[in-house]
Amino acid sequence: MNDYKLTQFFKKYHVFDLVILFILIAFFIVSYWYPFLIYVSLLVGCSLISWQVFQQLYKGQISGEIFFILATVVGIASGQERAITVVILVGLFAHYIGHLIEEKAEYALEQLASLVPNTVTVRLDDGTHIIKPIDHIVPGMHVVITTGARVPIDGTIIHGQATLNESALTGESVAVQKTIGDVMYAGTFIEAGSCVCQVSKVGEETFFGYVLQLIAQAQNQKANIVLFTDKVAVIASCVFLVFIILVYVVTGNLYMITTLLVFGSPLELLIATPLTILTAIVACYRQGIVVKTGRALETMAYVNTIFFDKTGTLTFGLPEIVDITIYNSSYSLNEIITLAAIAEKYSGQLFARAVLACARERGLSIDDPQSYKLINGYGIHMIYQNKNYYVGNAPFMTDIQYANADISNMPVCIHDNKLHTSFYLAQQGAILAAICMADAVRPEVAQAIRSLKNLDITPIILSGDRYDTVLSIGSKVGIDTVYAPLLPDQKLYVIEELSNNGRIAAMVGDGINDAPALKKAHVGIAMGAMGMEPAIAAADIVLMTNDLRKIVFIKETCNTMIRIIKQNLFIGLVFTHGIGIILGLLGLVTPIQAALFHAVPDTLIMLNATRLLWKSKKAII
Repeated sequence: MNDYKLTQFFKKYHVFDLVILFILIAFFIVSYWYPFLIYVSLLVGCSLISWQVFQQLYKGQISGEIFFILATVVGIASGQERAITVVILVGLFAHYIGHLIEEKAEYALEQLASLVPNTVTVRLDDGTHIIKPIDHIVPGMHVVITTGARVPIDGTIIHGQATLNESALTGESVAVQKTIGDVMYAGTFIEAGSCVCQVSKVGEETFFGYVLQLIAQAQNQKANIVLFTDKVAVIASCVFLVFIILVYVVTGNLYMITTLLVFGSPLELLIATPLTILTAIVACYRQGIVVKTGRALETMAYVNTIFFDKTGTLTFGLPEIVDITIYNSSYSLNEIITLAAIAEKYSGQLFARAVLACARERGLSIDDPQSYKLINGYGIHMIYQNKNYYVGNAPFMTDIQYANADISNMPVCIHDNKLHTSFYLAQQGAILAAICMADAVRPEVAQAIRSLKNLDITPIILSGDRYDTVLSIGSKVGIDTVYAPLLPDQKLYVIEELSNNGRIAAMVGDGINDAPALKKAHVGIAMGAMGMEPAIAAADIVLMTNDLRKIVFIKETCNTMIRIIKQNLFIGLVFTHGIGIILGLLGLVTPIQAALFHAVPDTLIMLNATRLLWKSKKAII
């Protein structure tokens, strides 16, 4: 075992703390022959617990161990040195076990950071290779990555090809093929092949580094339930101290007071609740899901309605032109396609990709427009050859501020007995053509919708497409309620109206076109956002892939998280404190028995809090 691994071993298992604990136990045993050692064991143990209390108080947090300190003072005052030493040793051992369990979640996050190598093989201009530390790498350099190596940077392949495992980002174990021109992300793994990449981002600037920063921020942003339990812990501790004083005034029994103080630590409030949320965040990340705040997970547990965008969410977002109907005979088919392609040249919309692909297939020349204005989720107004042209959906065509054209008598686009999406090209208020497009539904959507319904979720589609088209897709995937056609601001209105009527809603979209709707919903979920930082910025929860079944995983994880928190609160408040205090008042337990009585359920609480880490290793559904 090398020095680094040895250091990690000592750090992971807190070997130093364990050695001290065993020495104190040895002193306690030997104290039966050398009585002065009981005070050494008591003093050192009390000092260790006092240091933990001081650290928590310094951070402005109440510490459960403060009750052990009070119990120690009362125990010494009443001549119970040996009993209180056992209490402290049991408390230290329980704290050690709890710390190990807590560290399990922290260690899972540390492992993520270790996925990026510390050294990189750089190819110099003369073709030679040199190994450099990762912090010496800058954008523009060429790095060599071979079979079995982790990708250390974000960059574009300029030579070679590789089979890449992107599970560190996507949660999917299926490898993908990468070749020249493709982007590789830090933290991914080359299963076969080798390549040379031109560096674009390094360290915290990489997409993987950005995701790690979000996870770290999520740890520091307390969920509402954590803020609530923190307040309850402070109030409960103060009430408990007043209760202890009253018991002493009535009974004057220091032995009983010592026993009761042992039951005072509110571990299930102070540690177990935030630990449960942390493990839920880690469990989600293992499935390729980035959670930006613990509050999002807490809210998701109570979500009863999920809004879905249609294009790119329920469908593949890869539309193809299946029909073009020309309404002005003075324009040829190629002219219609050319005008639509010029309008869409710089839009980056899904419709644009299909139109531009069609133009390229026909070998058409695509000029630049004289002027161009994109109304997101609506349409495009351009000026070309001194004429005003409009390309967009039906609401855009009929809007008096834009095309102001009449489409009421135009036939519905039907192709192979399936309803599809129609976009229109208009000039000076007259429709020139209707372009009919088809976009296939994702195969896993119907299964995901069924699973969500089984979780008492009401799915709803919000779309800017024609009502008949949206309704047809909804019926195929099992969604009965659809709102269409909607402009972006109308989507916000629907979300607000249903939320005001008692719905707790999540919105699922691509994170860019749907950014306002994602922010309006109680929880915004962006899909297929790997490498897309703007999409992540718009959402509360981010799926690195487009697999809607992961939303089922999120919902199940959040439900389990809340259930675990409630279980821990019940075990702690009712069993440990409630029953324990009653037994103490009746004089049925000693301080040593109280320590053991407290330690066992506390350990169970900590184990229960990390249960989601085991679940995250299972299949999505």
